[in-house]
Amino acid sequence: MTDTNKYNLSEGEYIDGIEIDGYSKSEALKLSNLKYAGATEVRLLGGSEDCLDVVRGYGIFNTIHFLPSKKTRQSVTAKGSCNIVLNNPWFLEKPKLADIVVGDFTIYDAVDKERFKKKSVVHLKNPNALDDNLNSRKVKVILMNGDLRVIDAKDRTRVKVIKVPSLLVKIYFFFGRLFTSKKRKEQARKTLKEFPDVKQ
Repeated sequence: MTDTNKYNLSEGEYIDGIEIDGYSKSEALKLSNLKYAGATEVRLLGGSEDCLDVVRGYGIFNTIHFLPSKKTRQSVTAKGSCNIVLNNPWFLEKPKLADIVVGDFTIYDAVDKERFKKKSVVHLKNPNALDDNLNSRKVKVILMNGDLRVIDAKDRTRVKVIKVPSLLVKIYFFFGRLFTSKKRKEQARKTLKEFPDVKQ
């Protein structure tokens, strides 16, 4: 089954065995306002930004196939206050920037400076381990305002982490807040009232 639209899961929804085509969108699967959701054996065809974009809540993703297009910046963006598990992920192609970006700026950071303390967390296990050809390629991770937890010691040799200096991250977030429009800030305030962050 292929879904050609960006897929937004419902609270507690768990999808299995489908393909989501986000080529004409910004991402294939976006989780913004959930406390918990998950997926198993899902193929995510990337849009202009991501294959998977998670902003808050908990998510468990088992054996996800990430297929970025030539325009996709990163396969996974984990930001805001999210806490996710990537178990046996397959990063099948190289995006323009990185396979995973942890702790990028969100519009919610523009209205609540305290959110800077609520770092994103990604638990990574067995990346590309199920394919001998992919196993030789290191998974590229850009670490901004977040935490990457590689579950098994042997997996650390499969991951290349680029940690952005904290001063640069603070400057990046400052300008992100400065240039976020009033309309988007108001939208963020309304969303935070309706969907407060999950405590880590």
